[in-house]
Formats: sequence, C-alpha cells, structure tokens
Amino acid sequence: MKTQADSKTESAFSPTELAERTIQRRAVEAVIWGMPAVNAELLFQAPSGTESNWVPTKCERRL
Repeated sequence: MKTQADSKTESAFSPTELAERTIQRRAVEAVIWGMPAVNAELLFQAPSGTESNWVPTKCERRL
C-alpha cells in the first residue's frame, strides 16, 4: 500500500501531458491579458458622436 509521502512524489501526469497543459494555460492567459488591449482599441475606434458607454461590436464597426 502507498503512503502519503509516496503519492506526493509521483506525478499524476506524464511529461507530454504537462507540456500540453502548459501550452493551454499560456494560451488562456494570453487571451485574458489581451482582452483589455482589444477593448481599448475598440473604444479608440468608436465614432466621436456616440454615447460614452457604447462600444462598437464586430458587426457595428465601419471599415
């Protein structure tokens, strides 16, 4: 039977699984950290005559 010390030293994930999880975690962090920059850019591109709390969506932007 395994003791608590033995279970702490063994990893539940293989090195390949850990690498995949690291890539996924970094991708999620990049999206989370990038969202404020995208929102700021949308605010800068908003027409000047609109309400102050209106943010153009992808469909409403004029190219």
